[in-house]
Amino acid sequence: MGEVTITLEDVHHLLGLPTDGEVVSGRVGGHPFSQMVGGFLGVRPGRSRDLYKNQISLTFLRERYLNWHEWSGNEVDRMRYTRALILRIIGGCLFVETASSFVHARYLLFLDDFQRTRTYSWGSTVLATLYRELCKVTDPGRSDMGGCTLLLQLWAWTRFPTISPGIPAITDPDAIFGARFNEYVSIRRRYSHIRRYRHHIDVMLTRRIQWRPYDGFVGHPPSSEESRRWLAVCPLIHYQIVVYQQPDRVLRQFHFRQPIPSDPFMSSELLTITLTGKGDVDWRDRHGLYIAQWHSRDALIVQGLQPLQGEGHLSLNSTYMQWYFQHTRRWMMQRSAIRSHVSDRMETVLHMASDEAQGAFTYRQIYDETLQMMSAFDEFGRLTAPGEAAPPPAVVQTVEPPRHPRVSQRARHEGLPLHHQAPTMADRPVLVQSLPPVQPSPSSGPTGLLAQEDIAGTVDDIDADPGAEADVAPGGDGEDVVRRNPDRQARERCFLSPYEHNQARCAKYHGRPRQQ
Repeated sequence: MGEVTITLEDVHHLLGLPTDGEVVSGRVGGHPFSQMVGGFLGVRPGRSRDLYKNQISLTFLRERYLNWHEWSGNEVDRMRYTRALILRIIGGCLFVETASSFVHARYLLFLDDFQRTRTYSWGSTVLATLYRELCKVTDPGRSDMGGCTLLLQLWAWTRFPTISPGIPAITDPDAIFGARFNEYVSIRRRYSHIRRYRHHIDVMLTRRIQWRPYDGFVGHPPSSEESRRWLAVCPLIHYQIVVYQQPDRVLRQFHFRQPIPSDPFMSSELLTITLTGKGDVDWRDRHGLYIAQWHSRDALIVQGLQPLQGEGHLSLNSTYMQWYFQHTRRWMMQRSAIRSHVSDRMETVLHMASDEAQGAFTYRQIYDETLQMMSAFDEFGRLTAPGEAAPPPAVVQTVEPPRHPRVSQRARHEGLPLHHQAPTMADRPVLVQSLPPVQPSPSSGPTGLLAQEDIAGTVDDIDADPGAEADVAPGGDGEDVVRRNPDRQARERCFLSPYEHNQARCAKYHGRPRQQ
């Protein structure tokens, strides 16, 4: 898709900070910061950890200036509360330092008079700090990052909808563009692992980037001079930091055609300057040349611009994109590179076969492009292998599959094989012997039922072995008594009728048989 970066236009719309005015610079040391803190904030930190090496603890500012009603009595207290709030925003959002919960007291010099505070270019200062932190974090040994990461996140959500949780509609028409993200945005559908974000950035389609997301937005409009100066190739300054903004490399973000840009305006000497041991250096004098370029940036505006036709998406075979592919690392992951590489080769082949490029390419060039596509999937052997004649067709004997009988529900329940055929009544084995009818005994009552002592043995073997069979045993009065054998066969194979089973159960649990 080409180069894309954060510019002063993004700072204006996403944070609402001024991008015109004086640079934030000067001398870091040589000021009575302890007296300044007491005079500007109304409270001097009593603990040593609240003011450490001319830095004010953000915890102290949050705890001491928590309640607005304590500081709303008069104009002086309200100004002190406002300074403490601005310091918290500076140290906790705009100029965040890595692994630090402090904000330098030098920023109080710019908060003495709020009318004068408005004249500083806080937007260019924030962008300069973020540019420097982005340069530092490219070091593989770095694991943290400072600067205004909020600006980086809002910019990524605005430019790349693929990784954005969605851009909600703004309710206040006078608010800045970035204020719409103050609304609740669900991020459940987004990804929790950095590899997923790398993959989606690698395979991002060209049409999914927003080159002009602020078109049609009427809230917080810039002045004509301010918007025109966004196209100036000029230095951005913040004390010891000097970095160049180069809108000539991202002209499509300003709706102009993108030519091949010039080399970056950056020296290795500027990247190595730090504040360590330079408390007495006046950075306005040290960087006087760059500050003069900032004030004369009207003469540094990019000239010879051509309006862009369309949305800003360029073809893979355009001159700029061919130059871009030779000067950049296109992918972050190998898995993503395979898909994007094949997509590029397909677009190139289509361009070769188009009427516009008719006669400009040979079949050998098309063959080479196709070979690269197959190589990406490790399939180049199929393309380069010689042709081979197919053998004669094989003779296949068609066999009609056997038809199985319909399986009953009982067969499925009992786990029988699908080809099982349920036996008929004639095929079932005889499980119960044919026994003579039961003769009433003298102890059975008038109904002819067995007495309790005669069926006691029948009731006690409800859970007996189902493999045993019934038999006939001699009775006490010389008559044969039908009872279960000593192996205690199962109840479902017992010769007793259901009525007799009922009588046996009543005798066991109630001590007497159930009367009809």
